[in-house]
Amino acid sequence: MKIYIIKIGGSVITNKNKPLSFKRVQLVKIIKSIYKIYKEGVRLIIIHGGGSFGHYFAKKYNLHKKQENYSKIGISHTKFAMRKLNNLVAKEFIKNNLPIFPIEPCNLHTNKNISSLIKNLLQKNFVLITYGDVVFTIKNGFKITSGDELVKLLSNTIKPTKVIFLSDVDGVYNNKGELITKIKPEEEFLSDIKFSKSKDATGEMKNKIKESIEIAKKFCPVWVINGKKPERLIELHKTGKTIGTIIKN
Repeated sequence: MKIYIIKIGGSVITNKNKPLSFKRVQLVKIIKSIYKIYKEGVRLIIIHGGGSFGHYFAKKYNLHKKQENYSKIGISHTKFAMRKLNNLVAKEFIKNNLPIFPIEPCNLHTNKNISSLIKNLLQKNFVLITYGDVVFTIKNGFKITSGDELVKLLSNTIKPTKVIFLSDVDGVYNNKGELITKIKPEEEFLSDIKFSKSKDATGEMKNKIKESIEIAKKFCPVWVINGKKPERLIELHKTGKTIGTIIKN
């Protein structure tokens, strides 16, 4: 099977400056491009970020910082907000005729049979959807697992053909403001990358690139492209290239 993991950044489908704001129109444009790829037989796993839903409460209650006693009400608010955003996202996929099957983030960490479940659902041609969230495991307790972390976890599970991050910018930039078109995993380049001054609860672009390097080393090329220009997703699928950054051995 040809399998794509597509991570839709929270900054693409929400307004991070306005709590609980959903960019439905922008998501629908992305979904229409995803639908065209789906119709060509590509199996799809969709992961979305928290944006102004999960990140708002995670930062408000300091859930992104390591601590012994997490705010229980903060965890409740964050999980409820992420469930709400996931429902909004899932609704639009269904309205656009894509057969989705939601996967709970906690199950990706705790269900020993998750690999077989995912492979079977993909073979049945479902579009799997999951998202960054607060998770709990007996071994590690509570932690925020970002959408970017789930991309790596799922890559280890199903070994995708391609991983695509849909960001709110054209790709990864250097400190001179120039788009970096290609990154080799063995290069020491993080000090040359321009990172946003506004930090979300999961580390933004820096964390994304670190996870992408691990994926590119082991499995497949990773692309960072502009989710606000979903036609580039189609171009990448059809031609193997587009405007953006590729992390590739």
